[in-house]
Amino acid sequence: MAKKNVQLNLGEAVRRLREQEGWNQEDLARAAHTTQANISKLERGDTRAYSKFLLQRISTAFGIRVFELFALAEGVQLVGKEELTPEEHRHLVGLRRLPPERRNMIFAITTTLQSPQKSRSRKGST
Repeated sequence: MAKKNVQLNLGEAVRRLREQEGWNQEDLARAAHTTQANISKLERGDTRAYSKFLLQRISTAFGIRVFELFALAEGVQLVGKEELTPEEHRHLVGLRRLPPERRNMIFAITTTLQSPQKSRSRKGST
């Protein structure tokens, strides 16, 4: 039953975004390179209309990412969200795979590096 609610919520989110843009289903279909029938099915929660590619195209048409579409569907606030670069993501995944003692060591190093440097006395000053 929860799966059906997510599908209906997603369809409702698409409909709300479409209406906010002042678009009809045909307008969204054109922007997302699909058919009006697919948009209609999606808005009704028909799972046969769902595909990763369609959701990506719809999200792009609205100027958002797929995860933002799902967050909107589930009522999740994405306040202050920050996107990671691929390199940052790779490092984060690597950090999460480390044993806790190594992770703590990395945290201690980064904390030290982020601390303001203490002023050093200049040599040769009188």
